[in-house]
Amino acid sequence: MSLQKKTARHATTKEPLTTLLDVVAAKSVSPEGWYKVTPTDDCTFEFYSHGKGRFQRARIRGKLEQDVMRELNNRVSKGMHVWDVGAAWGYFTQAIVSMGASVTAFEIDSDRCDIISEAAERNGWKDRVTAIDGAVGDDIVLDNYPSPDVVKMDIEGWEYEAIKGARETLSAGPTWIVEVHEPEITSDGIPARPGERMESLFQEHGYNVTYLKERSATNYHIVAEKI
Repeated sequence: MSLQKKTARHATTKEPLTTLLDVVAAKSVSPEGWYKVTPTDDCTFEFYSHGKGRFQRARIRGKLEQDVMRELNNRVSKGMHVWDVGAAWGYFTQAIVSMGASVTAFEIDSDRCDIISEAAERNGWKDRVTAIDGAVGDDIVLDNYPSPDVVKMDIEGWEYEAIKGARETLSAGPTWIVEVHEPEITSDGIPARPGERMESLFQEHGYNVTYLKERSATNYHIVAEKI
């Protein structure tokens, strides 16, 4: 990792972006650094952002996927263990730990895993965050890890493959909050609907499946609860 990156990552924590000037600044070449955000009334944490792009700006303002954040806030409680599968920069990982849970964060990018661990240390809860570096469904088999109470998953189209290979975890009955990416092109070139396949898979294992919000044509979230 470059010296510039290391310097940015150890900089003083910044305040959330709120003004129009802040938003414009966030589009600049180097708005990276540590930010303190409060996505919900009882959820405050520091996280690292490279600052580029609309999703990073949403994180910096504490506005990323607010429906998912509310769902987690309603379901996660002190003492629970949660998997953040596809943790990316660790925004949701740190949020979940601030709710009183412990988290195993699965992330394919090793630099992001380092950032997740560093964020946990800065927030004072490094003993409640474990970052696992690797690709779920490839070199990581979810069933090799103790079953969680809640799973939040976003792995860019590989959700179905990862879930179908986690039979023991499915049987254990955690609540799943999964982002579905559609359409998916199968080996014969025909567009598939991964959400429908996942819904059937969950139902086979005794789950009720609902949509977190209205289903879109490209990506949306489903919630699966054991009946």
